[in-house]
Amino acid sequence: MEMVTVYHDDSNKTLQMTHYCMLGNQPKMALKSMENNQLSFTLSPDADVDVAKERYMHALAITFDSPTNMTQHWTEFKDGEMGKPAKIVYTRVK
Repeated sequence: MEMVTVYHDDSNKTLQMTHYCMLGNQPKMALKSMENNQLSFTLSPDADVDVAKERYMHALAITFDSPTNMTQHWTEFKDGEMGKPAKIVYTRVK
């Protein structure tokens, strides 16, 4: 049940990410905003996901809380509705 997220740019040099999910799909998201210490991504219009039928990750917000802490909020889309964001906190270990 491993997942990988790859960050890359598109031909317009816009930050994108592809999430290789345990749900068996690969939603592509585009950077929506970059404010203060937060990057917000949302599903890209050209994502290869059937939004009417599939369960998938729709949005991601990454907050850089401090030099050693980062929080991610992943929002899932399921059964035609947005779910509550799942929170993951990362702490750098030295």
